Amino acid sequence: MTYFAGKKRWYGFILISGAVLLVFSVYFSYRYYQDQVSDYQNQYTARLVSALQQEIRQQLFALYMLQTFLEESNYLDLPPQKAEVRHAAFARNARRILSIFPNLKALEYTSPEFIIREVFPLQGNEAALGLDIRKHPDARAVEPALNAVKYAELDTTVVALSLPFQLAQGGLGMTGFLPVKKNGKLRGFAEIVYDLDAIGQRVLSVLNPDHFGYRIYAKDTSQVIWRSGSLRGPVVKRALQIGDKQWIAEVYLSQDPFFSGFLYHTVFVALAVMLITGLALVLYRNSVTERQRLAQMVAQRTRELDRQRSYFKTLLDHSPVAIAIVDEDGRVERANRYFGELFGVDPEEIKNALLESQIVPEDLVGEARQLHERALQGEKLQVETWRRHASGKLCHVSLILAPVHLGDKKRVYHIYQDITERKKMENALRESERQYRELTESMNDAIY
Repeated sequence: MTYFAGKKRWYGFILISGAVLLVFSVYFSYRYYQDQVSDYQNQYTARLVSALQQEIRQQLFALYMLQTFLEESNYLDLPPQKAEVRHAAFARNARRILSIFPNLKALEYTSPEFIIREVFPLQGNEAALGLDIRKHPDARAVEPALNAVKYAELDTTVVALSLPFQLAQGGLGMTGFLPVKKNGKLRGFAEIVYDLDAIGQRVLSVLNPDHFGYRIYAKDTSQVIWRSGSLRGPVVKRALQIGDKQWIAEVYLSQDPFFSGFLYHTVFVALAVMLITGLALVLYRNSVTERQRLAQMVAQRTRELDRQRSYFKTLLDHSPVAIAIVDEDGRVERANRYFGELFGVDPEEIKNALLESQIVPEDLVGEARQLHERALQGEKLQVETWRRHASGKLCHVSLILAPVHLGDKKRVYHIYQDITERKKMENALRESERQYRELTESMNDAIY
């Protein structure tokens, strides 16, 4: 009787241990899943906020160009008898600014009494000329900016922005103000009307995956500026400082890309735990022999390797950068999903293929081989270079080569990050600075 009682206790212990292991495995699996979702959503939110801030700050640069023209040229010193010369000079410089920033709605010069004295383009904006903007139907939206410009000790470096308002031509707009001072005296305000719909369409269309919804609104009024997708699911909030205003970006994960993986992982863990529990029961029932203990150790080690391999695979496949593992001969052993998206190839189909034949332009094959050989010798390298998309298009990438030793085998991690858009923005900024220098150098000559 004692033997059977002890056997039942061991059976109960094994079953309870299996249940506890199952609960903890599912719990930690869920925590890992939540971390993945949170990281993915935070990364997208950071990209969204950064892209919007960069675009709007670049657009606000046009306002500084208009302020510089008004302060440094002799435009404000011309007498009333030369009104036509003043109008022509303003239009000429406004046209140059619009050639750099084509999506601006209107460029205006406003007197210290807030009367609009100049507007470009005039067509479609005739009613604005001579208008007291404090009496405009949208004066409530513009009033915070007027107060900020008028009473902030005439700071000529901080842009004062209006609240978003409806444009007469349709869509949502925003006005930026900068005070114009000459010889220490306030001479009026540089004013530009921005098309928020155009800004949002240009930036947000690039950063709008199907599984995200977002809403961006002005903090002062909660007025929605941009909105897209479903506003359901986990939400991440970030503040954007635009001029003297603060906007709030809310990003919702409306479609979870990781949930199916979590379900598969949970089922796998449950089956694994059930299998382990059943195996323990069988082993106990048949007694634990030396061979069985050895098999148990092997099985445990195998599970650990499988777990590490699964973790490595998950980490590789969900990495936000393109990664390829290349052998000593330059052949691809493995590439992650983002590598396929970046270069337009199927990661499974390029296995055992020469990496240089897949993504390296012909004129850079020699350089690519040299970099790979240096990495095999133990160097960790980071360069900016060009790689070829499957469509033939060239991509500007940042490339990191990291050597790794697997036993007596040498492998090289090729890590790529697409910097094409960053380079375009840098080139665009340099071009804008060049045009700005040309504009400022030619301002005095342009008046005459």
